[in-house]
Amino acid sequence: MRILLLVFCTISLVFCEPRAKILSSIPPAKEIYINLQTQKCDKDCLLKLYEDDMLISFLTQFEPNINDDELKSKYLSLSGQTLLDLDTNKIAVIIPQKIIKSYAKVVQNVLSSYILETNAKISLKFIQSDNETTQNIQNALNIARESGIKLFITPFTQVGTNVLNSLINKDEIAYIPTINKATTTNISQNIIFGGVAYDKQIAYLLLKAEDKISSFVDGSPLGDYLASVVEAMANKDVYQAQISGKDINIKEQLSRPDKINNSAVFLNLPLIKAVLVATQLKNLEVVPQKLLSTQINFDPHILTMIEQKDRNELYLANSINLSNDSLRATAALFNINLDHNFIAYSNAIGLEYLYANFINSTANRIFKEQIVFGQVNYDVKIYKTDGYKFIQENSTD
Repeated sequence: MRILLLVFCTISLVFCEPRAKILSSIPPAKEIYINLQTQKCDKDCLLKLYEDDMLISFLTQFEPNINDDELKSKYLSLSGQTLLDLDTNKIAVIIPQKIIKSYAKVVQNVLSSYILETNAKISLKFIQSDNETTQNIQNALNIARESGIKLFITPFTQVGTNVLNSLINKDEIAYIPTINKATTTNISQNIIFGGVAYDKQIAYLLLKAEDKISSFVDGSPLGDYLASVVEAMANKDVYQAQISGKDINIKEQLSRPDKINNSAVFLNLPLIKAVLVATQLKNLEVVPQKLLSTQINFDPHILTMIEQKDRNELYLANSINLSNDSLRATAALFNINLDHNFIAYSNAIGLEYLYANFINSTANRIFKEQIVFGQVNYDVKIYKTDGYKFIQENSTD
């Protein structure tokens, strides 16, 4: 672990004019695809590989110096890269403080812990956009551009994502840790996404369900989205129970408890509401077949807030796959639990991606996740609970 003072040497926490340090010119790096073929694949050969959907072979046999704009475009699209002419180690982090609130501190702390742990030669410039209006995001981009910055980390909502998509230049790259590409349309290839693959998580949770499925929602955008994915992927009618307010009383708000009984229940709710639902169902003499939830409730607090007897059939999906104990410990110094804070985990992946691909091609990587079609490709693991710990059931690619 590095000495804590290093963080002040490598990070520029700037909210006005930049004071970033410039390194010597470092050529942008690319994802490495190893070519085991002995014969060179010419333009016609590459085009045939692409048209035959042999995409991995296409990526491994592509030569960066090939003189064909169409093939270059296909390669960049598949690998999630853009050719940038960079001579700086600066990355701008645009923070819509009023929108993401306490997560702003999470973003700052996890990026700081990654740089401290790896001693990455990165100069971060934090820029407050306040909110996600077009004018404020444009102003933030302008501040970064005045410093020659072309790499961005932008923890935006869908609103900010759409604005950024309309403003980003062709020679810039932005990483959005909070949104999954599957929820967007008509997005520039210069934007990389790191949000949770909820559809993938739900697909594996549905393997635990039988014929009868129900879903709890609270009217929030995320809850409604998760419920819509459950219904679409279940390919059958899903009973949806709507709850609202802070003081949840299932007995008063649940009109058809029989629809919940003996069903696989998706808890498309934040932690506190999910706990209240899970603990109150027994008061209605309702016994779910399974309790299922995505990343939103993969939280150690659930182990103390729900008694074991009420969560014997609780299954949780998780896409955090941290194997580096040293980074885990460094993040903990910044009050970040990288095993359970997905926003922090995704931001760290994004910082490493930008650094290793566009600033320092020799950097050692901590994370195993790859970028596929502009989206971080996350593994999905299903967990049960046992006492005060999570027990992994499976692993997927």
